[in-house]
Amino acid sequence: MLKQILCGATLLFAAGLSNAAIITQNFSVANQATNISEVITFDLFDNDGGTRTLESVLFTLHGITNGSAEVENLGPNSTDVNATLSVDISISTVFSGELVSLAPSVTQSTTLDGFDGDIDFAGVSGSKFLDLSADLMDQVELTDGASLAAYTGIGTSSFDFIVNATSNATGGGNLISRFITTAGGDVSIIYTYTEDLSPGVVSEPAYIALFGMGIIAFGRFRRKTA
Repeated sequence: MLKQILCGATLLFAAGLSNAAIITQNFSVANQATNISEVITFDLFDNDGGTRTLESVLFTLHGITNGSAEVENLGPNSTDVNATLSVDISISTVFSGELVSLAPSVTQSTTLDGFDGDIDFAGVSGSKFLDLSADLMDQVELTDGASLAAYTGIGTSSFDFIVNATSNATGGGNLISRFITTAGGDVSIIYTYTEDLSPGVVSEPAYIALFGMGIIAFGRFRRKTA
């Protein structure tokens, strides 16, 4: 019986020694005209004097692009045209370099007749594509010791949010195009860690359960010896 009591106490005590938890930081870059280069500050992981151990760092990037495209065929013959609204979006830190890179894009296609004499992106030789949008999401998780050490500390660091427009139109040899490209996005940083409790500290639920087991075991022991 004594072994059973000790075994139960050991299991409860061990359960209270390590607790997994996460810390999440969220950031947003408003949709705006490209090109974009913003420096955003984030908190490093505080290991609380060595009582918390960082297990992983997860960076997630959700990139969005919106805009419009206009095309005009200046050639004498009809031609097939593809207009692509696109951007390159990336985040990088001084510790890891480029972490995540996205290329959201949307393509519209049409056939334009020979030039009608007016560069107005309308009529039979021109076209406008409005309210175009595209988005992508990707993430990277860092678990190697060097990265975990780099993101652990007191204070802050920063990441670069960079967007470059890559919109283009293809078709006949005499084609002009005009794009309005905007972009933005969301970034999250998640620290997953374990918290090591000191040997003398047992959480209240574990203490109550242990105390209850002790009372039950003691009662059974008394009945057997009565």
